[in-house]
Amino acid sequence: MRVPFLAVLIWIFAAAAQAATPDAATQQRLLAVYDAYAKAMAAGKLDAAMATMSDKLRDRARNILRTDQDRAKVIAMARDMAPETTSVLHGFIDEKAGHARLILLTTRAGRRGGMTLGFLREKGTWKLDDQEFGDDPTAVTGCRDETAAPPPAYNAKRPISIGGRIVRVDFRADATLVVLNVLGDPACIFLPAKANLAEMKLDPAGLLPYATLSVDGIAHRGDPQRILATRATLRPEE
Repeated sequence: MRVPFLAVLIWIFAAAAQAATPDAATQQRLLAVYDAYAKAMAAGKLDAAMATMSDKLRDRARNILRTDQDRAKVIAMARDMAPETTSVLHGFIDEKAGHARLILLTTRAGRRGGMTLGFLREKGTWKLDDQEFGDDPTAVTGCRDETAAPPPAYNAKRPISIGGRIVRVDFRADATLVVLNVLGDPACIFLPAKANLAEMKLDPAGLLPYATLSVDGIAHRGDPQRILATRATLRPEE
């Protein structure tokens, strides 16, 4: 199949725009927004904290904070969950859409965790739009066994559907290994070799960390972490 050269260029530049990383100055501005929010919450100044929020998030907060008791509970919860240290692991920005995201490694009371911050640009100013806490985003690095097994090693009677964030990709001679973080657990997905990924309508250039891969496949007979994919859908980071 022949693909027009112009179409290829458009696809490449569109993909690059989707996968943009905030520059250092923008990242600092985003962190400053979160820092202002966190300091206001720690001081019990809810109005100041809400001033850092997007219109949508502020409206949601106002619907929750109807009484003095509600406000006290939220402040106490924010103080209990506030990390002692943070470090940025990954950033994403869509300049055209005006939204950005930072994924941070956090520590509190000696325990490592993760925090994802979403931001929305409103009237030229970045605002906090989302905050999610989770497990240590660096905890999943691989599977117990990452050996590609022949098809008979997989149980065709054990179909499985699974999806998660890409952690690592290994283009091998006989297969493509994609390690996923599935709600804090590792999964090793075996796809066709790089040259044959088009069979699943996958572009090798899109298999990047933090993109999301959803697969239908069959599980290994003796190792549930290993899955032979029969169909896969890739969603770029957005």
